[in-house]
Amino acid sequence: MQSTNNMKHDLNAEPAATGAVTRRSFLTGLALGGAGMAGAAMLGGCAPQAKAPESGEAAQLAETGEPSFMTPPEPVAEADIVNTLETDVLVIGGATAGSITASVAATNGLNVIMIEKNDEARCIGRDFGFVNPKPVLDAGLPRLDPYELTRDHIEKSGHRVCGDVVYRFMTKSEEAGNWFTDKCATWGLHPEVQAYSSNSDFYRNYTHVINYYPEEGRSEDRYGVMKTMLSSMAQEVVDAGGQYLTRTEAVELVRSDDGAITGAICSTDEGYVRINASKGVVLATGDYAANEEMMAYYSGWPLEDIDWPESTGMGEGHKLGLWIGAKMQEAPHPMMLFKAYCYHYLRVNKHGRRYVNEDSGYVGTAVSQLRQPDHISFAIWDSKWPTELPASLEYGGGMAWDQDFRAYGEEWTAEREEESAFGWERDEDEILYEADTLEELADLMGFEGDARETLFATIDRYNELVATGNDEDFGKRPELLTSITEPPFYALDMKTELGVSVGGFITDVDSNVLDEDGSPIPGLYAVGTVTGTLFGVDYNETTVPGISLARNVVFGKGLGEHLASLA
Repeated sequence: MQSTNNMKHDLNAEPAATGAVTRRSFLTGLALGGAGMAGAAMLGGCAPQAKAPESGEAAQLAETGEPSFMTPPEPVAEADIVNTLETDVLVIGGATAGSITASVAATNGLNVIMIEKNDEARCIGRDFGFVNPKPVLDAGLPRLDPYELTRDHIEKSGHRVCGDVVYRFMTKSEEAGNWFTDKCATWGLHPEVQAYSSNSDFYRNYTHVINYYPEEGRSEDRYGVMKTMLSSMAQEVVDAGGQYLTRTEAVELVRSDDGAITGAICSTDEGYVRINASKGVVLATGDYAANEEMMAYYSGWPLEDIDWPESTGMGEGHKLGLWIGAKMQEAPHPMMLFKAYCYHYLRVNKHGRRYVNEDSGYVGTAVSQLRQPDHISFAIWDSKWPTELPASLEYGGGMAWDQDFRAYGEEWTAEREEESAFGWERDEDEILYEADTLEELADLMGFEGDARETLFATIDRYNELVATGNDEDFGKRPELLTSITEPPFYALDMKTELGVSVGGFITDVDSNVLDEDGSPIPGLYAVGTVTGTLFGVDYNETTVPGISLARNVVFGKGLGEHLASLA
């Protein structure tokens, strides 16, 4: 029996605080509204909610010797299916990638059902990175060559990506970015080009990201923009005659005798519902980074090594695909890794030793930190930071090497830096230390014995290299060598953050999911972080910062149009 008892959601409510400290606000896990709109047909009841496993939980292997998530559950009995719905397209997942796909398909004449397992869709992100969008060109920034960007992106991905998919993103990004900007305007949101872009010789950002804001400007509710986007696209689905069903979880894909995916069995508290989709099923279920077993199996970074895991993604869509033979990206899978502070200052490990060229991009230094004993790292600097940091932007820069939400043309200020980055706490534990002497700083950092003496020797050695302008040890560019000589001195207990996993299914340029033989699985598509064709060696801000959100637009729009073109 189908229920039409709509669940109301307050789209203006501030999401609950996660307790996480992060420089990049897009890492905050975000619950976003989109249900309960006029005319939306709802399936009432609570589907099981995802719960992150306890840290340190061992990966459980099935009797087959494979991880337990590889083994599908018993098929849902026909007698347990209480209702059947018919549609052209079923989109599984109501966040950015899913809502864009569903909206485009619906507004192009298809009947669409979009389902979301939670009360509200989640989203991690604020920065959209397009290639040559109109707002960026209007700001006077140069037009870029998609061919050049494609080659550099593939090279920096270790050639572990699908080159045609990368090129499709680079060449279709301008059109999709302009389309999305125009749509945002109809929702009262307008583009602002952000200043941060890396000028590093190797970790160069070609593009500047765009954030969208309401006409009245930025508000204290920084998540309101994403709420508006998701709820507006869900409303477009409903207005076109489709349905947005929350608290509805796909638990099994339906496959015909000829191998095509024709729908899904979905769980609600009223029982199981079969949704038949004549033109295709779209997996837009997000990542798996909160699934400890998947992390251990695919990533090489057990969750206990991550200080600040942000994701709540449990990999439900990955499981659905694996159970019917979809091909996963080769391991180890790329991760969206960050650190608490990402400028160029000296890094030392628990033994007081320098271990990395600090000009390695935020992902590079995050990975290097995870390889250290107990993955402990400290960044150390002194009172000269108000002049050193803005001077570094000419040579470094980037999303994690600048001030959050600094608009293009807006001045970098020391006052803003103090407000945003000098009050570091984590669960009421201070992680930024300040002292008038290096001895006092070492005490605050907890260094004793040999490690303490090594720390002082490391700082002395580093200052010597700065004086000569030649980093003989790690090769850091001389423009980014800054001494540690003038009190007060600072040390930040660096924390590795995991935003989301960005590894998943192999797809083609039309977002068809491929099987183990490399052939498209008829009727099955995937978009967003459930896919694994765009990142090879971890997520990075090279070459296009904000590419994770922008790909949802490019491929969501493309897939919606592709589905509408099918006979």
